[in-house]
Amino acid sequence: MRRLVTEMASIRDEALAGWISDRAAFPSTMVDRIVPAATTGTRQRAAHLLNAEDMLALDTEPFMQWVVEDDFPSGRPAWELGGALIVQTVQPYEKMKLRMLNGAHSMIAYIGQINGFQHVRDVMAVPSHRSLVERYMLAAAQTLDPVPGVDLQSYGEQLLTRFANPTIAHETRQIAMDGSQKLPQRTFLAAVDDLAAGRSGEIFAYATAAWIAYLLQAMDLEDPRRDELLAAAAKVAEGGNLNPIFSIAGLFPPPLLERKDWLDLVGMGLTEIRASGYLIPDIE
Repeated sequence: MRRLVTEMASIRDEALAGWISDRAAFPSTMVDRIVPAATTGTRQRAAHLLNAEDMLALDTEPFMQWVVEDDFPSGRPAWELGGALIVQTVQPYEKMKLRMLNGAHSMIAYIGQINGFQHVRDVMAVPSHRSLVERYMLAAAQTLDPVPGVDLQSYGEQLLTRFANPTIAHETRQIAMDGSQKLPQRTFLAAVDDLAAGRSGEIFAYATAAWIAYLLQAMDLEDPRRDELLAAAAKVAEGGNLNPIFSIAGLFPPPLLERKDWLDLVGMGLTEIRASGYLIPDIE
């Protein structure tokens, strides 16, 4: 953002670009709040409550977190008085959210899609699924460095409550979109760190298997790499081995592809999913 703004300003006025570079703030930030995509029902409820039409109305959960890097050369408002966390670096908070919240969310989405559950809350209402999510969060927390001011166990417990919120209609279909863009930082890198620490990476392999199961039963796919993924899934369905998925260029980190034990766990996870009666086609 800093680069784009200063480049655009320099085209107009080099002095302006210099002033922006010296005086303007471009702090890294992270926002955490579950906000399902708006629906007709959302807008109807808003119209009823407001007695006015609001086409931008959204449903949100009560929880919200705003983390802001304290990098303001010209000072800043006291946003911490409104609940913002003003921190030295956003990176540990972003990594925590990506791995514990977003990674678990993706696994929930694929479990939901292959089981016919429309919403996250529906998946969380099944004790065995909730247990998987809890295992995922515990494993993800082990791959993190300490996060200033955050107790990771409490954060995980809070996430379980947030996901199970019966008033939030967060569609698994929405979260399942664009898996090729989401899973590398949410799940695959967590698996790399888990293996590097001498652990098995098993729950991350299972989450990956749930994604593959979703690919196998998808009639269509909303993903920038849609054609590659569907072609690979068709080969898996035909031949039974997962190499076509693992061979997609640039998708899996090399340290994972070098770990046959982890790749085997993905295959075992897919077998377990099939044995549980999930709604996916048979693979010979």
